[in-house]
Amino acid sequence: MWKEHAINSLVNLGMWIALIIVLLVVSFDLKKRVVLWFVNVVVFVLLFVSLVASFVKAPKEAYGHKQFYLSAEEQFSIGKEENAVVLIADAVDNFVIKELLEEDETFFDEFKDFTLYTNTCSVYDLTHESVPQMLYGYTYTKESNQMIPFLQRLKSNDYRVLMFGVFAAEQTGDIDNYVASDGTKEILKIDYKKISKNILLTAAFQALPCVLKSTTKPEYIDFDNCIQYAGNKNEISSDNEEFLNALKLDYNEYADKCFIYQHIDGAHFPVDNYKYETVYCLEIFKEYINQMKELGVYDNSSIIIASDHGVHDDGDGVEYPTAATPMFMVKKKNEQHSKIKLSSAPMYYADFQADILDSTGLYSAETDEIIFGKPSWEYGEEKKRTRVWFDSGFHNQRVRKYTFTGDTKELERVVKEGEYEEVDSVAIDLKKIAVENAP
Repeated sequence: MWKEHAINSLVNLGMWIALIIVLLVVSFDLKKRVVLWFVNVVVFVLLFVSLVASFVKAPKEAYGHKQFYLSAEEQFSIGKEENAVVLIADAVDNFVIKELLEEDETFFDEFKDFTLYTNTCSVYDLTHESVPQMLYGYTYTKESNQMIPFLQRLKSNDYRVLMFGVFAAEQTGDIDNYVASDGTKEILKIDYKKISKNILLTAAFQALPCVLKSTTKPEYIDFDNCIQYAGNKNEISSDNEEFLNALKLDYNEYADKCFIYQHIDGAHFPVDNYKYETVYCLEIFKEYINQMKELGVYDNSSIIIASDHGVHDDGDGVEYPTAATPMFMVKKKNEQHSKIKLSSAPMYYADFQADILDSTGLYSAETDEIIFGKPSWEYGEEKKRTRVWFDSGFHNQRVRKYTFTGDTKELERVVKEGEYEEVDSVAIDLKKIAVENAP
């Protein structure tokens, strides 16, 4: 990004050098130092007045009159008529799923009505990038914002939209458990020390010369970590064990049809044993399915069981670098098999919204492909398509963009052999990719 603004960076560097020279000259002259202090006071007063004015003119909502948050009240409720359920176990990778299949296929008997996709690829390798892309189509480019038509398609078909996961929050009235509260002190715990630290980091980054900005990591500035839910009443259960202990499904009192997104910690490192944690997550989802069956809502519901990305580099016993291939399996409404089906169709998270809508019967092939992409299963077993995967990694390297054609064995090869393009941004035009690689 900074390379694209080389001229501005040079101008900025020149201004810094000039400022340092002026300060050095002024420091040796007492009268000039007095003038400098006067200028500083004037600048401070102007900035202070503009700050106060911005608070006076801003709407009350802008400075905390209302606090929006994801309510956990309906986390373990479900529609008694039909549902579209997305169960996400963070960081569960297909390589472990394949191992479990080879060791004991009967382990998947509770998932017999599902199709397991063995050739999967996410767009991103980090949750805070992958989940917005999966649910809303965000890829840091305005052209791929598909949030409104996706959620409104659900709402227009009488689905109550419920999302339970820290990365699923969006300021939109289309998410029914994204609510406002006047009593912010009752639901929030604010860490003022972290706020001060983040403000200082922000100011330091802003003041830093442009030529040095590229050497820093502004993502360490994180105001979200400064605010936490204060009580269990409003906390969403995401810890694996906590989620299982709280899992007691009942009918939703507000709607007969629900779209439900549940995101648990999964096998995200640090974990003592990656394979064991994967098994534990699948056991949790088995219990979720069993309770749906007990309530009589299983058959007429579509269910997607997936992970937002595959295993991270440096996970327990995982070789670096690693091609992350997330778990993905789906059961459409009223789908039944004698045992779990396997598919090698090129599943790609660019199509995640299309997969959700099609699995529940809300997808129209005539009009929706250009908006949401094409459902993964429409590509067929033998179809080769070009996919792009970004690995932001944890080794202070720049973002690595891998492009591959074929199945994920090819992705594993290009990752292992280091065939990638270094990029400054993870932005990608998914619509363009979809058009270029249509069958």
